[in-house]
Amino acid sequence: MRTFEMLHQFSSDGINQAMVFAFIHGLIQLTNAGHTEVEKGLSDPQNLITNFVKKMAE
Repeated sequence: MRTFEMLHQFSSDGINQAMVFAFIHGLIQLTNAGHTEVEKGLSDPQNLITNFVKKMAE
């Protein structure tokens, strides 16, 4: 539930919340499947999340 509370603080817009949740879920799935190749830009999950949130805030 903490994650959903944080998403709600980020945006009360359900669409934005769903996009953030889907992005993080996908990132976790890729990481768990071992698809964190440097050449795909997936080697630093924290950086990906940070950049995604910055883009959403623009």
